[in-house]
Amino acid sequence: MKYDKKFFYLALLLIGAVILLTSGTMAMYSQSTSLTAWLSTASFELRVNDSPSQTQTLPGISLAPSETRTREIKIDTSRCKTPTTLTVTLTATPSGTLPPGLRIRLDDVAATGSSTLKAVSTMQNAQEKIVTMTVSVSWEEASGADLSAYKDFSMSYDVSVEAEQAGRS
Repeated sequence: MKYDKKFFYLALLLIGAVILLTSGTMAMYSQSTSLTAWLSTASFELRVNDSPSQTQTLPGISLAPSETRTREIKIDTSRCKTPTTLTVTLTATPSGTLPPGLRIRLDDVAATGSSTLKAVSTMQNAQEKIVTMTVSVSWEEASGADLSAYKDFSMSYDVSVEAEQAGRS
């Protein structure tokens, strides 16, 4: 029995020494890493005709039969750093009945409608670009038509540009 007590105390002492020694050496094999990073929102600024203004008034134009007038609209999305959908809408409101042969277009899209004419152009992935859209008004003269009824005709048009950050799922 005495031999068992000595063996027990010796084993306990040996186990204690092993635990003491390994706990210190195990610490040498332990590492921790800490990462720190800054998070900021991506830039999303839209400029039309080199202006960040939300409303712009452009000078009027005169149009005679058989003439075409164009106006370019430059849309700068180079500061939009996230995926962007660009929607350009042309809305034209005539003062009365449209003269025969009068056409208004937004790039290749003809404005259609009865009392108000509308053309819409949508572009996906329009970020970090300069997009030029053309509004053209043409009046193809109807041969032999009496156009005197349209001498006081006028038409206003509005071009709205909307840039929307694409949703992420």
